[in-house]
Amino acid sequence: MTTPAATRRSPSLRRDAARWALLAFGLGLLGLAACWLADVTDHGGRALGRGLLPATLFALVVLAVLGTRATLLPGPGAARRRWLFALLLLAATVRFAGADFEVGERAYRDEGTYYHHATEIDRGELLRWSFIYPHLLYYAYAFALWLAGLFPGVWAGLVGQIFGVTEPLARDWLTLRLVVAALSAATVVPVFGLGRRLAGISGGVLGGLLFVFSPLFNEGSHLIIADVPSACLATFCLLPVSRLLRRETLRDYLLAGILAGLAAATKYPAGVVAMAIAAAWLRGRLRTRRWSWSLLWAALAAIIALVAAMPSLLWAPRHALGDQGMLFGLNQYSRGGWIGVLPDSHALYYAGHLLATFGLPAAVLGLGGLLLLPRRHRVLAVWLLAFPLAYLTLIVSMHMVVLRNLHPVVPVTAVLLGAGVAACARRLGRVWQDRRRTALPRLATLGLVTACLALPVYRTSVQAVGLARASTREVAAAWIEDHLPPGVAIVQESYTPRLDPARYALTKIRFAARLSPEELVATDQDFVFLAYNAYARFLEPGNLREEHHEEYAERYRTMLGGYEEVADFHPTWLRRGPWLRLFRVVPQDLTDPPRRQRLGTEGAFVPDGSMRPPRADAPVRFTRPGQWALLKGSFPAGSYLVRPVGRVDSPARLRVATLRGETVSDLPALPEAGWSVDLPAPGKYLWYAYLPEGSRLAALVVRPDLPEAADEP
Repeated sequence: MTTPAATRRSPSLRRDAARWALLAFGLGLLGLAACWLADVTDHGGRALGRGLLPATLFALVVLAVLGTRATLLPGPGAARRRWLFALLLLAATVRFAGADFEVGERAYRDEGTYYHHATEIDRGELLRWSFIYPHLLYYAYAFALWLAGLFPGVWAGLVGQIFGVTEPLARDWLTLRLVVAALSAATVVPVFGLGRRLAGISGGVLGGLLFVFSPLFNEGSHLIIADVPSACLATFCLLPVSRLLRRETLRDYLLAGILAGLAAATKYPAGVVAMAIAAAWLRGRLRTRRWSWSLLWAALAAIIALVAAMPSLLWAPRHALGDQGMLFGLNQYSRGGWIGVLPDSHALYYAGHLLATFGLPAAVLGLGGLLLLPRRHRVLAVWLLAFPLAYLTLIVSMHMVVLRNLHPVVPVTAVLLGAGVAACARRLGRVWQDRRRTALPRLATLGLVTACLALPVYRTSVQAVGLARASTREVAAAWIEDHLPPGVAIVQESYTPRLDPARYALTKIRFAARLSPEELVATDQDFVFLAYNAYARFLEPGNLREEHHEEYAERYRTMLGGYEEVADFHPTWLRRGPWLRLFRVVPQDLTDPPRRQRLGTEGAFVPDGSMRPPRADAPVRFTRPGQWALLKGSFPAGSYLVRPVGRVDSPARLRVATLRGETVSDLPALPEAGWSVDLPAPGKYLWYAYLPEGSRLAALVVRPDLPEAADEP
């Protein structure tokens, strides 16, 4: 029976349709990039971009539909396509879950650097003159923000519906987070490809699963920084390198060189992946005993890619190579460092975190299983080690450690461990092969794989739940807004949440211990907001290497042991974030008898900047209805008369409250003799003056309410 011609031609038709869709999508992206460049350089292009974007997205949808259909159809390579498709879906689910984690907090400072440069590029400042970080991501993020801005209403609606993010800045932050998450999910493609070349489909699948469920890599996939994107490009670079290790072609040398250059343009140290290209070239020379200029062509391709991604290099090469340029990180990491990032052994620090992200069973079986691979696959694995070994040697040799530096080697480590575990599973199946009990080998293999994946899957799943929930910072910010009275002064150290400066008087400082207890009282601070991540390093005697460290440690002990703890926000296994503790500053001794005080408005808190006059000693101006000013003072218990100084129109209102937010008096009108207030206990009190529009307040005079005879000298 003959097959109809239409049926015979259908696979070819599907391939042709997929090629056309891919071509349309690629041309659409190039067209959008051209429109973006034209728009940011004031040459138009935005209107054309609005018309081109829907067409490009339509081509992407067609490509996705055709790819999904091809994956589900039987035929040669069907198993490989299905496993890769499943891994991509799983990776996207894990990476995009919790992408909105703390987008309102924006607590990670390096994220702000990338956002700043991206927005500056979109404003027309195309060339970047800061070379501390490479520039490829600046342009990629700028392009992403520009695309989102083509249809701002549609994008805002999608982000609001899916993630519940409505603040414009938080929406931009999330847009860039989604770019990182997409690159992280796409990294599973080269991981699967490399694992399959080492140990077949099972090696690709196990390597992909170890990569997807790496809590270390998943953590970085939710930040707008360069480590995960650079890992993506470096891992893609290893794909043509793996082909070069088997058969050298100029195309693969050029492709590997371009990807290595782009990796370096994303994060300078990731350019060390070029060592893998050099290793493939060296293996070729040892195998063929013939000279080749291919490595030179790869190097030229890498340099061209680097310069194309960082065009500012052509305009300021000397600045780029200066101490504040491309070498800044090298100098900082090789000579710098600060308390808490100087472990006794850098190698043990990084090895311990690599072991933690994959788990002991996967590490032991993966490394041991590499010896069970066929010889040609073992040789391939050994040559691929050139990149991770060179990169780890680089970061271990630095003076300080930063955990995110491990990200570029996590994918290739997952590849090697996955291949080793697959080899162990295959050998175990052969050992337990028994025709009378055919299920035994499968059960043994399933148990081995489960043992290797259980810990990473558990840790990443818990991490994903934590990323989807409010963090300790977000919980703390909401609690403070609900419980602390407005206008109080709060000293915040690093890792504490973002609070509203129109609601509180905020003093942000790296370490709260930089202020002594006397300075806290002298500057009229009410609360100190501490973060364990900041102060804990000073509680370890081994970290106190400089003279001021001892002083900081003593101040922290005073705060932790002598101040009243108001609230504690502790992370749990399902709630992420730093351990935060809020303390009330111990006020001055109030055993003296009552006396007259003048509470001037020089240090008053006003929620509206327009109320503050140009001169510090000038009265506070009430320019709109509903405005208020907060003045503070510490008083013994007793009865007091309060008179405002300045021009106070009627009606005027005074509310007196404690630092706990408890209202002591709420006086709606100003009597001729002044407000009469009874303070029940000694302490610091908050005096809120609600004055009508047009009023000018210079001070509140508070004096004991005593009989006239007793009040005379």
